[in-house]
Amino acid sequence: MKIKAWIAYLLLVIMLAGCVPASTPVPATPTDEVIVPATPTSQPTSLPTLVPGDYPGPIGDRVVFTYYFYWYDHVSGEHMDQQTHRPVPEPAVTWRGTEWHRRQVEDMLEAGIDVILPVFWSNEGTAWWARPGLENLVLALEEVRLSGKTPPSIAMMYDTNAHLYEKVDFLTVAGRQIMYADIRYFFTAVPHEYWALTQDGRPMIWFWAAYPLGDYDENLLVDIANWFEADFGVRPFIVADSDWVWRGIPAAYDATSIWIAAGSGSTAQVTTVSPGVDDRIIEHYTSHSVVDREDGNVYRNGWTKAMLCGTPWVAVESWNEYHEATEVAETIELGRQYIELTGEYSDYFKRGILPPQGLISDYKEAGQVSAKLGEQNLEAGLAMEIQEEGEGATKPDQWADEAGRVTLPEAPYMYFNVDDGYYFNIPTAVEVTIRYFDRGQGTIYIEYDTAACASDWKAESMYKQVPIVTLTNTGAWRTASITLTDATFAGHQNGFNDFRVANYEAPLILNEVSISKVP
Repeated sequence: MKIKAWIAYLLLVIMLAGCVPASTPVPATPTDEVIVPATPTSQPTSLPTLVPGDYPGPIGDRVVFTYYFYWYDHVSGEHMDQQTHRPVPEPAVTWRGTEWHRRQVEDMLEAGIDVILPVFWSNEGTAWWARPGLENLVLALEEVRLSGKTPPSIAMMYDTNAHLYEKVDFLTVAGRQIMYADIRYFFTAVPHEYWALTQDGRPMIWFWAAYPLGDYDENLLVDIANWFEADFGVRPFIVADSDWVWRGIPAAYDATSIWIAAGSGSTAQVTTVSPGVDDRIIEHYTSHSVVDREDGNVYRNGWTKAMLCGTPWVAVESWNEYHEATEVAETIELGRQYIELTGEYSDYFKRGILPPQGLISDYKEAGQVSAKLGEQNLEAGLAMEIQEEGEGATKPDQWADEAGRVTLPEAPYMYFNVDDGYYFNIPTAVEVTIRYFDRGQGTIYIEYDTAACASDWKAESMYKQVPIVTLTNTGAWRTASITLTDATFAGHQNGFNDFRVANYEAPLILNEVSISKVP
């Protein structure tokens, strides 16, 4: 009886994993790898007799995606330590069966999630959970559908970090075939009925940043798309992280997204929203990010900015990255607060209605915003990004008995972020005033964001440069102002900042920056 039951179940898995349209040609795998779905680790859950739900249909505009991390396993302890926020213990947190997956899927439906992006790792050290975990997610989706609901669809999130330590030469066909074998497995394990398809029927592959891949060229994504089309009869819709753009290597993608950690960031196709971040618990990180959630206001404003920008898709970062505390899933610490917030704001987004409170800010009606710089900056609606290293590194000091900050060698910039409630993507003239110490030579410039939100990356519009003042080496504090008529301050610069002040010939010394709207 056990053998018969297992055979019946295996046939079910084969039916699900191999379900492609009858017109699809027999896959022509570009490698010798024989792709065999891993042995399922659970039996189908007994379900009541109900009218099944529909399969998810093609997506259009006003679609909500979320990144789904399924590497957690209470059995082995994998990824169960160093969690800033902890998942609720019931059902048992594990990829090994369908119960935990199913709870997450049902919560996603409550939150208004349309497309799941399983964060897929594939290398020798992760395949043992990545493949069976994905297959159990598929079974959980089917359980949800058989219970009478329409589950979310699935797009692939290819996490390039899998290649950070296990290097592959992507300049070679053999190396590119290794990546494609992972992709082909994914779309073989996920039945066609659950593929997230664009309106013209193209399944989606999202790629994380390019830097973990090392060297590659324009052939990488071209070959991936060609092989996919040969196997599945359709060309994939590729969404690349903006890092692929910044690296300047030609790549054949259809749209871009941006990984943000906290707050929001937009490309022409996708606004990414995140409730906050706190990764200080992760021991192997050499630097840490902390953005307080402000009781949900960071998240609320991220959604509102998505609606103001008009991007057709929103990506929630993340559903359940508990280590970095970007999750919106239920946790011991925060309960279901962010599931409910996601449901509320995804409803606004899908109906095309701005939330009544708009952008939440203490500076909506302020006359000006400012930042006084020193050992401890005093910020009122204008924040300077403190960097200890890199191109925006500064340190505090005193000149002529007044405190300020100075740029370090090889770091010509100070970066600033304007409160979104005060100024975000609006055609209003502003006056920028700096108080600087006049020492040395050179010109102080402002380089500011003029690109409308929901723009793809272009340096000339996101870093427009104009001079503010030329130094005369008087050894005294002075003030200079400039009026900008085309600033958007939409957060397109490094670190999602709005502008930077620079001197390329001498250290830049400032002790105050302020912005006022021009009547």
